[in-house]
Amino acid sequence: MFSIETKRLILRDYQEDDWEAFTQHFKDPLAQDGILSFQSGDLQIMREFEIGLMLAEQNPRLGYALAVVLKDTGALIGSCSIGGTIAGYTQTSMGWHFGSAYRGNGYATESAHELLRLGFQDHGVERISARCFANNVASRRVMEKIGMTPHRSGLLARWLRGATYGENKPIVQYRILKSQWFLNQSSEIAARSDEESALLLEVRDRR
Repeated sequence: MFSIETKRLILRDYQEDDWEAFTQHFKDPLAQDGILSFQSGDLQIMREFEIGLMLAEQNPRLGYALAVVLKDTGALIGSCSIGGTIAGYTQTSMGWHFGSAYRGNGYATESAHELLRLGFQDHGVERISARCFANNVASRRVMEKIGMTPHRSGLLARWLRGATYGENKPIVQYRILKSQWFLNQSSEIAARSDEESALLLEVRDRR
């Protein structure tokens, strides 16, 4: 079974006994503002879950649909996905969804960071994008935190993008290139190194 561990989370392939928790998150009335209308339907939820189980069996994989689990409790708190990871794909998209009880804790950002690493570092994708409703401030903030920038498009294009999914509200798209992601990683490593050096100097001066 494929899995990734972060500081607080485990991102892993779906298991059959995840079904109940998976369904609850998409049926959660307080979390439906961030998903497309049809995604809360029984048939669509079942389809998404079955796709996740199918992807887990593939080798090579067309993509990843992963359960997001808390390390300390084992609770399934949401899901995330990235497609187009098979050789030959140069651009793809990713997404995430969490139960309302787990919002505001940085779990989406933590998961999204790993999806970018998976796409860029492990599979050599050149560009990754993500979409959300224009009024979904939380998801837009996640995209910005992981280094994505908004794709320039006018208001009409945003409304047309929403209409493509059968929605009567605008959808925005963010994206990031592999080159920018690697640059961001280098900058973060350098920043951490500077912080560690400053801390060592401070400790030495106290002696």
